[in-house]
Amino acid sequence: MNESKAKTPAGPREDEFFGLFTRYQRRIYAFIRSMVSNSSDADDLFQETSMRLWDQRAKYVSGSDFVAWAFTIARYQVATYRKANARQKLQYSDQFLDVVARKMEEENAEERQLALAQCMDKLSPRNVQILLAFYAPGAAARQVATQFGGSVDAVYQTISRVRRILHECIQQSLKGPQRP
Repeated sequence: MNESKAKTPAGPREDEFFGLFTRYQRRIYAFIRSMVSNSSDADDLFQETSMRLWDQRAKYVSGSDFVAWAFTIARYQVATYRKANARQKLQYSDQFLDVVARKMEEENAEERQLALAQCMDKLSPRNVQILLAFYAPGAAARQVATQFGGSVDAVYQTISRVRRILHECIQQSLKGPQRP
C-alpha cells in the first residue's frame, strides 16, 4: 500500500481555506478596523480572528459565502474585545457598530447581485425564462413543465444545471481578473 498517495481529509479543506482567506483577508481586516478605533487593537483582533477562522474551518460549508462567515466570526471577536475593554473612554456604540457591519455586508451583497445580473446575461433566453417561471411567486414545477413542453424531471434538471452555472459564474466574477 502506497501511503504517500493517500490524502488526508483535512488537505483539501486546508487548501480551500487558505485560498479563500488569502483572497479576502484585506476585507476581513477592513471590517474589523471599521469597528475598532485603535489600529493596534485592530491588528490584534485580526490575528485573533484569523486563528479563530482556522480553528473553525471545519464548520465552513464549502461553496457558501466565505466573507459572510468570516465577518460573523470577526463580529464575535470584536464583541468579546469590547466587553473586555468596556472601561476605555472612546468606544463606538453597539448601534453604530451594527450599522457599519450591516453596511459592509450589504456591499458584499451588492457585489453578488451585480455578479448575478452579469451572469444571467450570459444564459440562453430559454434558460432565463425557465428560471424566472420556476421562481415566480406561486409557481409549481408542473406548471413550468407544461409551459415549456417538458417533464417535471426535465425542469428540475434544468434548474439544477442553471443554478450550478450561475453559482460558478458568480464565484468567478467575485474573484476578479485572474493573474498569471
